Amino acid sequence: MSEYTCYLFTVYYSANGYSPLLRCAVKIKTAEILESAEMDPMESSEYFAQFLPAHVRSCGPIVAIERIFEISA
Repeated sequence: MSEYTCYLFTVYYSANGYSPLLRCAVKIKTAEILESAEMDPMESSEYFAQFLPAHVRSCGPIVAIERIFEISA
C-alpha cells in the first residue's frame, strides 16, 4: 500500500472566462492527513486547502473533494 493518498479537488474559479471550475489532483502523505478530515473531506475543505498549490488555492473555494486511486505522469 502506498504511503500517499490522492485527491481530486474541484475549485470554483470564475475569473478565467471559461468554465468556472478548476480541477487539481494532489498526492498527500497519508500520515499528514487528520483522521477526521479523511472521514468527511468536504467538511474539512479549509484543512485540505493547505495541500493545494498556492496558485490553485488563490483561485477560489473548494467545491468538491474526491479520493482517487492514483496520479500518474
